[in-house]
Amino acid sequence: MNQRMKNVLGSLVLACLGGPVAAQTLADWKTASENRGAESIPYPDERNLALRKREVISEYCKSIEWGCTGTRELRANIASMPTGIDNMKRERDQLSDKRNASTSDDERKNYQNSMDELTRKIDDTAKRLEDMKYKFGKEVEYMRDNILVGQRCLSAREETTRIFNTVIAKAGNETDPEVKNLVGPMVSRWEQGNRDHAGEIQKVKDAIANCEKCRDGDK
Repeated sequence: MNQRMKNVLGSLVLACLGGPVAAQTLADWKTASENRGAESIPYPDERNLALRKREVISEYCKSIEWGCTGTRELRANIASMPTGIDNMKRERDQLSDKRNASTSDDERKNYQNSMDELTRKIDDTAKRLEDMKYKFGKEVEYMRDNILVGQRCLSAREETTRIFNTVIAKAGNETDPEVKNLVGPMVSRWEQGNRDHAGEIQKVKDAIANCEKCRDGDK
């Protein structure tokens, strides 16, 4: 390949990539040093990534309602109620047999009254069982939604930490003396931000774990 062709190909590559990336100027660093959070990142790629992740955090982390409650007792009640219904049905059947075998009108009437009372109890218990199942389904759905939101929040927070770690590493390689004077305090703020972020990440992890235990009946 001759030199002219190499130059043409080089130009095409630069055009596709948007041209060479300009180095950060001292002015860029000074502007960044006056800001906090994502805006304090002097590198455009990392800054834009951090800004996008901040939008995700704002959407999925700030509005989370971590009201997951235990379902163990509700699960146990739902599991035991069919047995109670079956027992009452058997008792009603036994009363029916006694009523049919009785020759006394008073006894037959008493048996029928007892059967009617059991029927009311069976119907009431069956309705309560359906209500519990509906409540359980809604609670599990709510927990699944919270877990999904929490996972998106967690992913965005962890990615933000990785972005700032990348920024810290890149800043450590700066060689301009005036830039290096700015780097120290900025790195300290970024590291503190990551420590604060670690606390928030742990809160989200704990909340997700709690919701998973509630969903699965471990609480």
